Amino acid sequence: MHRPTAANLPDPPGMNAFSLTPFLGLVLALACAGCVQTSVNLDYLPELASIKKGPPAFQSGEFIDLRQPSPPLVYRPTQRRGGLFGLDWETLAPRYLGTVGAAPVDGQSLPDHVFLHEPASVIVTRTVASALQARGMLAAGAPKRFVVGEILELSVDTVNNLHAVASLRVSVKDTSGRVLHSQIYKADRQSMDHYPGAGDAVPGLRKLAGHALQDAIDAALDDPAMRRAAR
Repeated sequence: MHRPTAANLPDPPGMNAFSLTPFLGLVLALACAGCVQTSVNLDYLPELASIKKGPPAFQSGEFIDLRQPSPPLVYRPTQRRGGLFGLDWETLAPRYLGTVGAAPVDGQSLPDHVFLHEPASVIVTRTVASALQARGMLAAGAPKRFVVGEILELSVDTVNNLHAVASLRVSVKDTSGRVLHSQIYKADRQSMDHYPGAGDAVPGLRKLAGHALQDAIDAALDDPAMRRAAR
């Protein structure tokens, strides 16, 4: 089910409109002290038939991560540096997606803490650039407009079924910094395909999170109000 509602990054080198964020797969990173840590990457894979071309007037700017996720108990280190996984929560929080289900390790079912390969701000900023490029909207020279914003939510859970949410405030600014357009775009994806005992939920959650993020970004870039800001 899918319900979308309506910086400073150079052109990605060597990337064409349809060869975007590379898929890096899933890596089971660590099983320690009663938990599992899984690291994932999100892809931007546009549906070619639905791409709405636009004027090459934009450059992707920074998306600031405003999320403040509470750390799972296992990540509360007694010292600022060198928690259970060798990193403090200040380092881990920008990559955190959620704690989901349980993963079987050595005959035990352990909570699975899901993280991004990179900070959410890096992934979202790069994905917006990819989405602009897919639409022909990245400026070849000096841009007239910058697409910037904030990450309000990017998370996964398995409370009722596989579920991912992305919420972004997307703004368009001119070269003087004046805001020409600003709106929150939110999307979520759910799947009933997974059920207890069906195996690892993380691959499905990674896919849903990537789609939810793409839905929110597509809704922003295809919004007529955003396109008018290019004039």
